[in-house]
Amino acid sequence: MTTDIYEDKMQLAEVLGHMALFSDETVPRNIVPDGWYCCSLEAPGDDPLEEGVLVAGDGRYYCGTILSPVPLMDGKPKPLDGRMSLSGDEITLADFCRQYGLAYPEDKRRFVFCPDPLKDAPPETEQLLRDTVNAIQKSDLYKEFLRDGREDYYRMELSCILSAPEGSAPDNLTAMVVCLDADGEPDDDETFLFHPCTDREPVQLWGGNWDRDLFDELEKGRGILYMPVSCHAAVWSQLDEYGTEDRLPEGVAKYLRYCHDAGITPEKILEESPALEYMTGAVSRMMERACSPEGMVMM
Repeated sequence: MTTDIYEDKMQLAEVLGHMALFSDETVPRNIVPDGWYCCSLEAPGDDPLEEGVLVAGDGRYYCGTILSPVPLMDGKPKPLDGRMSLSGDEITLADFCRQYGLAYPEDKRRFVFCPDPLKDAPPETEQLLRDTVNAIQKSDLYKEFLRDGREDYYRMELSCILSAPEGSAPDNLTAMVVCLDADGEPDDDETFLFHPCTDREPVQLWGGNWDRDLFDELEKGRGILYMPVSCHAAVWSQLDEYGTEDRLPEGVAKYLRYCHDAGITPEKILEESPALEYMTGAVSRMMERACSPEGMVMM
């Protein structure tokens, strides 16, 4: 088990003359805020407060984790020599900061949305995005991500929100989220489908598949309510396989008509991903086919 220092209560402690927070569980180092310090307490004996040693990471004789606003060790193991005590009180990080007059630190949990979908949200979709993000962040899966502190992933991207299929309940909309690695690249095997307006559990989507996850859903009657340009670029990179087909699949044609109406132009795609220059012309021609009066059968 791990401690989420931003949500969980920890024990108030005095360590080497400084007030700090202590947890029996480990703290993922990747969520420790800037200007704060985290070390582990180790003790081979029965009395860690008397015999304990502060070390950088969790080892064989791990007894707990200490979070402090001041450094407690200089990189080398630091014997406590009895200079640690626990008050018995459990408080949150926010309460600790208020009690000792400290500024509340920036939340460094890695599973935050990037880019922030609310930053440039048009007025007509702002509430939808806000409700969707809130629902995802309240899910057990999202909380599990935060608590695990997975080292391989740093951010999550809201790939798209699709409306409910025509004729079904409006709350049957879906939201697709993908984990981004340390370089900001999406991991197709760490993609999850949420149903933010219902109690349905999120589903892991193995392998990136725009046919399955987007085009097929559009063909079933769903519509695009939100999709950032970065995801449009990812979709465009897969569209070249349809350029030589006599007939565009309905889901592909519907997507291209959406791009036309929403102003998703080659210029916007190239601004996001210059490497796609070689194929934006072909996608533009497919968009013309999808929007032509003769329909999507045009070559």
